[in-house]
Amino acid sequence: MQIPILNGIYTDNTPELRTSYPVNLVPVPKQSGISNGFLRQGDGIVANGTGPGTDRGGINWKGQLYRVMGTKLVEIDSAGTVTVLGDVGGPVNELVTLDYEFDYLIVASGGRLYYWIPVNTVATLSWNPTAPILRQVTDPDLGLVLDCVYVDGLVMTTDGESLVVNDGLIDPMQVNPFKYGGSVVDPDPIVALLKLRNEIYALNTNTIEVFDNVGGDFFPFQRIDGAQIQKGCIGTQACCVFMSALHF
Repeated sequence: MQIPILNGIYTDNTPELRTSYPVNLVPVPKQSGISNGFLRQGDGIVANGTGPGTDRGGINWKGQLYRVMGTKLVEIDSAGTVTVLGDVGGPVNELVTLDYEFDYLIVASGGRLYYWIPVNTVATLSWNPTAPILRQVTDPDLGLVLDCVYVDGLVMTTDGESLVVNDGLIDPMQVNPFKYGGSVVDPDPIVALLKLRNEIYALNTNTIEVFDNVGGDFFPFQRIDGAQIQKGCIGTQACCVFMSALHF
């Protein structure tokens, strides 16, 4: 009888069975009599600490590693010391989006938007004199946050229907309802936002639209008609910028 060492099976909250693959381990084919292969640690991977929960995403900002682990936003130093900065909620089985502005870290988690403001920015932010602090944007005009991106001094989010920008350097905690835009060439929901060459890509389920910042008193972005892509994206975390190109 062969033992399936290279993968296994598991169930989630549905009755379906799924294949479970190794994480941070490399499968090596090898006949041993009891299995067709074995697992070894990946090249260059070294354990550097243990966090407070499942890893949901990370980013390098100002020479420091920030991650969301479980429901906690943490900072990890080169020695592997994990410092909990605050709670950004769940669900813990969903990935988060992280980006950064000059003065604060941006986290989209569980449909909400958070800013981590470190202590060294206390003199530069008139709208928050009590850094360090983790603050949730509670303006009701923000709505649900599926994804977020920083562009041209603004934080843009989407709730699946609209593109929303904050009040930038004036007060990033506030959202002006007149600064809503849309990706409306096709009536398909927006699932993700990406920035490439300082242009915003709104990834919908059937199409992708590209926006450029043209300024103005209201929604400052305008669609670039000739840049539309007639394919869509399956989900918020199913896209990235790689080698100066959009991959989805």
